[in-house]
Amino acid sequence: LVAPKGRVHPFEPAPTTCERLRRNVALNGFTNVHVHQLALSSESGERTMATITDGKDAWNSFAKPHVGGDVREELVPTMTLDAFATAHQLDHTVALVKIDVEGWELPVLQGARHFLSRPDAPILQVEFTDEAATAAGFSCQAVYRLLEEYGYRMYRFEAMDLTIKNTCS
Repeated sequence: LVAPKGRVHPFEPAPTTCERLRRNVALNGFTNVHVHQLALSSESGERTMATITDGKDAWNSFAKPHVGGDVREELVPTMTLDAFATAHQLDHTVALVKIDVEGWELPVLQGARHFLSRPDAPILQVEFTDEAATAAGFSCQAVYRLLEEYGYRMYRFEAMDLTIKNTCS
């Protein structure tokens, strides 16, 4: 759904899930989707991720997963969004960033301070819950505060009635 010259950069650190994503992109003939096998975080390096092996890998996390059964630990590469945006010359070209990282939202946002504080910063769609944030050792309040510090206002998307509501009244 991006413009003809648009690009999509999904990040999937778990090797098995990343390979599945790459196959899906190839099967659909998407030439503008560039899959990256790494996790965004507050620093570049490596980190141990809990990956769920019984088909519920959507809940893979750096925190203890709150869904799933069989869990395996895997060392995955990490990078800040600031470093990624610079390396891929994405400053001033990104319209939307979707973040769904099962409790790891705060470190991802901390690693994007420059990218998200610009006057032309992208729209953010961030999926987060108290349960996942707490499991990772963070809080939704800290996510809210950091986003407000970057200049964002919070809205809640209500999928059932397709309206967007300001949560900061």
